[in-house]
Parts: sequence; C-alpha cells; structure tokens
Amino acid sequence: MPLEKVERSLIPTQLLDLVLPDLPTALQRILDLGIEGAPLEVCGIIVRDWEGFRIVQLTNRSEDPSDSYRIDSATLRTLADKPDFWKHVAVWHTHPGGRVGPSPGDLATKIPEVKYLVVTVPTGEAVWF
Repeated sequence: MPLEKVERSLIPTQLLDLVLPDLPTALQRILDLGIEGAPLEVCGIIVRDWEGFRIVQLTNRSEDPSDSYRIDSATLRTLADKPDFWKHVAVWHTHPGGRVGPSPGDLATKIPEVKYLVVTVPTGEAVWF
C-alpha cells in the first residue's frame, strides 16, 4: 500500500534526518529496529514524501512493551491536529514473538482514519491494516 506524497510543511523537523529510497528499504529499517529492540515491541511512524520514506521510532509507552505498544497520547494529539497528515503517515510497530499480522489488541485500538503496519520479527513479514 503506497503512501501518498506529503508537503514539507506537514513533516515535523525530527523526520527530516534520514530518507530511505523505497518501501522495501523502509521496511528493512523497521525490521532492523525491531531486532535491536527485541524482545520488546518497538513503534513509530512512517512518512512518504517527495524524497522517499522516513521512519521515526517513537517511545513505546505500554505497561507491558514485550506484548503490546502504545504511542504517547500527546504525540498522537499533535499529529491529529493535522488531519491531512494522516493521508501521508502510517503507524508501525513490531511483533518480536513472531506473530504475523495485527493482534486482537491492535485491531481493538485501531483508529479508523489511520493506516497501520505491523512487522514480524525476526522474519520481516509486513502486514498493513
């Protein structure tokens, strides 16, 4: 599922550091972060702009980060204030235990307007939901 282009004015400054040329490279970066963070789930956002893909890791605020993830509500509120931003952004997290696809908890907390990606560690299967 390709992400649409995004205007530079919608990209927080922290996203301007590393540009990855294509989606497979971006997915590999998420897998690498997941391997580094295992056995905990890691999470963040992926942004598509005119230069490529940007992967931003955010702090997992879950009470049990080995089994779930939670992104800071202040971060989500800041992004939610820009509804057009979600056209160009997806939330990602990893499943370090090898589970492929979203868990029941992932599905229960999904915001309808937001794209999500889960990457299985260590195999790298990626599922959009």
